[in-house]
Amino acid sequence: MVVIYAEKASLAKEIAHALGAGQRIPLKSEPTVGYYEFTFNGEPAVLCHGVGHLAQLVPASSYDKKYEKWELSTFPCIPDTFRAAPKAATIKCLKLVKSFFDKADWLINATDPDREGELIFTYVCDVCKCDKPYKRVWIEDLTEKK
Repeated sequence: MVVIYAEKASLAKEIAHALGAGQRIPLKSEPTVGYYEFTFNGEPAVLCHGVGHLAQLVPASSYDKKYEKWELSTFPCIPDTFRAAPKAATIKCLKLVKSFFDKADWLINATDPDREGELIFTYVCDVCKCDKPYKRVWIEDLTEKK
């Protein structure tokens, strides 16, 4: 199964329209979260979306207690590996996305084609502990060509 990930519902809607993915299936407990199920190149597919940033970097104090208080002598805080964590406000959406990532054979990153879009996808994969192979789709314009 392929999972296509868009960073927001409006982008997912446009992609779904272009791919003929049918109707969006909303999450019963959170209607702003949803997904599309369809066939893509003869393979089962899911198009799911975030609500912007589903994860963020953990606070500096999570790396070491010495960073709890601002003191010039302890900063900058540059860890060997940066860690991301789910945002509390978007946890329902992240759980749904993770359920699809877990079932996927491969992914398509359909976030915005900029640094922020790449970061959003990277953090989502990180907090979902997803290391599945993925491809990148580059969508610069949502205007339909006539």
